Amino acid sequence: MILVLDTAGLISYANRRCYEAGYREEEMIGPASGGLGGRGATRGFVAALDTTAHGQQVENLEARAKRGDGTLGYFSISLSPMRDEQDA
Repeated sequence: MILVLDTAGLISYANRRCYEAGYREEEMIGPASGGLGGRGATRGFVAALDTTAHGQQVENLEARAKRGDGTLGYFSISLSPMRDEQDA
């Protein structure tokens, strides 16, 4: 699954794999805390989002996240910051 988050933690894009996994658009687009992580998010997942928002990549984080059906599962997550033409 691919998500695009801005530095405020808002998801602006979710690819079709997110919807194939059972998520609805209204669950995915908007604040990141309301979708994948929710109240079941681990501290490591929340810290990884913060690290990425500050420009650093996080690879192969093992974290608990909410599935589309509401159950929690363990996932290997990689997060990468996106850069614009000025590398900002």
